[in-house]
Amino acid sequence: MRPLALLLIALGGAGPKPSDEPPPLPPPLVTLQVDAPDPVGPWKMVVTNKGEIPVRLAADGRLLTLELPPRADADTDRPTKRRKPPGPLVCKLPLPLKPSSVTEDRAVVLGAGARYEEVFSPALYCFSDATAKALVPGAQVVAKLGFSVATPKGPRKPPPARPPFVVEPAVRNPTVSGIKELISDSFVIAAATPPSPAAAQQAQDASDPNGPKLELVVPARVDTPDERTVSMTIAVKNTGGRAIPIHVRRDNLMFDIDGPSGSAHCGDPAERRAVPKEMFSSLAPGRSTSISVWVGEMCPDVAFDRPGLYRLRASLAFPASSQPDAPRAWNKTVMAKDPILVRVREGRLPFYTSPPQVFGGSITFDVNWGDMDAFGHVNNARYFTWFESCRTAYFLRLGLKMDRPSSLGPIVARLSCDYIAPVLFPANLTCGVRVVKIGNTSFTMAYGLWHTENPGPLCARGESVVVLLDYETNQKIRVPDDIRRAIDELEQPPREPT
Repeated sequence: MRPLALLLIALGGAGPKPSDEPPPLPPPLVTLQVDAPDPVGPWKMVVTNKGEIPVRLAADGRLLTLELPPRADADTDRPTKRRKPPGPLVCKLPLPLKPSSVTEDRAVVLGAGARYEEVFSPALYCFSDATAKALVPGAQVVAKLGFSVATPKGPRKPPPARPPFVVEPAVRNPTVSGIKELISDSFVIAAATPPSPAAAQQAQDASDPNGPKLELVVPARVDTPDERTVSMTIAVKNTGGRAIPIHVRRDNLMFDIDGPSGSAHCGDPAERRAVPKEMFSSLAPGRSTSISVWVGEMCPDVAFDRPGLYRLRASLAFPASSQPDAPRAWNKTVMAKDPILVRVREGRLPFYTSPPQVFGGSITFDVNWGDMDAFGHVNNARYFTWFESCRTAYFLRLGLKMDRPSSLGPIVARLSCDYIAPVLFPANLTCGVRVVKIGNTSFTMAYGLWHTENPGPLCARGESVVVLLDYETNQKIRVPDDIRRAIDELEQPPREPT
């Protein structure tokens, strides 16, 4: 045997051994897009399955992370020698707001072409001073949905991805892999619409330009563990030119609250309370006085019972003294200029008020030149035709026949459309539909219309009530059980075992 062959055998063979590991599967074709119409919000995230394989999605906006560019003036006072460029500002929810795994009641199956939408407030994530100041028009943002991916150090090969996955195949013997994190393309925050001037604003009396003027100074943000710990310090400041006697009471504070569960009002000042003149104190120009308030104590138990973001509008009443010799004190209600953002991390109720909704069916089509009207955009009546085509495709998937002499058929009892943005020729649109409610003899369907290549903002949304009719008796009938099961399977198909 030749010496070279002996050397190869000694080294373990004539060539490299074939790997026993199968090649990695490609990721599913699922995209994340965010529509940011202004810095304040609300924003909307859209997850679309552009592939042919059904996938299971963690439809949970709490898994979002927003990355913003650092401010241009950051670290300008530090020496520039060997200084690394500042990294992006990261906005994400703290524990326990952000789940560490997939919450089963937020898992949905996206069929081919289906999409999931969720509206959120960027202020819930960008809650620090630095990140809140970075939410400005023109800022470029990258959104990520899911779970962080470990990055290996050096040239080492990254380890195989392990659960939890934000997206994974929902079929047996899949041909795609799971994804731990969806990453959007960079998007730009649009400019906010200028606010209209208020009809009435606090102003100094024209006859007394140097008179006293009170302002309510409130914190911009309050981050609190739960509903029982919502507290803050509020200051009353005299921004006028002359001192004024005032009497500040904590129980004269009022809060108007907008939160995840709706609106609430806290506080009921006693306007007829007699205030002795000895209780008044003079507040000089430029000076302020502060009061600390436990908002969770003065508000109803249900005001902060759900974790999430709350906006509080604070106001302070100043009842007049009932004594005739009392000093001429301030007796107007003062309102804070800006709302207070309160983030509650835990609550008695769950974060979401309803289960996730997914369009169970969709169709894609081109806009025809004949769809246009004299105003240069698609005529409003065409939207109802598109909804009809989408609805018909959904019915066929349910097994509902749309032709006679079938004895059972769906009849539209009510149909409405909200026009959000004009549609111009040429365009390729997608219409999605889902059943949002099943009654005794009818069910309610919701429609969404969007540009296929830009699935973020909707062009229109609609709703219809469909009644099942027996053509032979011309009477309404109960929605059959097989149709109910078909709707359930279409709206949320069960995950096949792997």
